Amino acid sequence: MIIDLHNHSTWSRDGSNTLEELTENAVKCGVDVLGISDHNYWISKEKLDEYRNSVYELREKYKGRIKILCGIEYSFIDPAGLQPDDLAPFDYCLFEYYTGIVSTEDMVKFRNFVKCPVGIAHLDGFSLSEKEGVDVIKLWADNNIFWELNMNMDEIHGFREHQYCKNLMTSAQQQMHVKESGIKLSVGFDTHALKDYDVKRIKLACSFIEEKGFSYPDFIV
Repeated sequence: MIIDLHNHSTWSRDGSNTLEELTENAVKCGVDVLGISDHNYWISKEKLDEYRNSVYELREKYKGRIKILCGIEYSFIDPAGLQPDDLAPFDYCLFEYYTGIVSTEDMVKFRNFVKCPVGIAHLDGFSLSEKEGVDVIKLWADNNIFWELNMNMDEIHGFREHQYCKNLMTSAQQQMHVKESGIKLSVGFDTHALKDYDVKRIKLACSFIEEKGFSYPDFIV
């Protein structure tokens, strides 16, 4: 199964492509599950329903060709007035960088008020564990939080790869820790412009998860 749960459309001001363009590209690339996860602060609280309905219309239009999920990327730096109840109707929510804003333990307290599935986007769980002095990956797992392998490499991010993904894919010790923690893994390109989209990176991460016997979050399958 090829999944990509981290994609930004023109609902985000830094997104270059429409929802339909993202969907057409995913179909062409052989993606089975496409997640739209625009930034909460650019959607605004007042337009959450409009945003979801736009994604739901595509879901119906492409039914049978691709599974489309409606997510949102939530910022602790700029919550834009969103409360946990506002996130409940989404298929999932990605928490972006929360370090420096709240501790993992405080993030978990917030997460436990959120009724939809929650994942952590583009954070190195192992480095964060060393910094906070707790097993962050186990904390995520114990609180039903999945962990994203962010396979991004594009212009808006300076063509930088996320080293934590490469580390996990090559370290048997890290893989054992992840397996023992029970945490579930997702994959996302963090798409902002289709001109940079590289589905090979998504397929690499999905193959890694399946070949190593890790699990996707339950809502995906």
